[in-house]
Amino acid sequence: MRLFKKYLKEILLVVGALVFLSPVYIMLVNSFKSRSELYENVLALPETLTFEHYIRAMDRMNFGLAFFNSLVITIISVVIIRYFIINDSMDACA
Repeated sequence: MRLFKKYLKEILLVVGALVFLSPVYIMLVNSFKSRSELYENVLALPETLTFEHYIRAMDRMNFGLAFFNSLVITIISVVIIRYFIINDSMDACA
């Protein structure tokens, strides 16, 4: 009986993981399909990998500018934290 409970618990965990991960699988697989393949079968693997959706998304959202803005904000934040927080905490210890 104890062994049955152990296996039942593991089976339920695997089924639960599959239920929660299935939308991720569907989204990832469908992102590489062409529009015609997408309408044929949502769950099937793509016949040919196409990156047209990613290329179009990067063009539309101006990915280069967004990446540059994020990089500038990150660098400024790290410099400010490094200068004010770490220097002040070192002064407090001295």
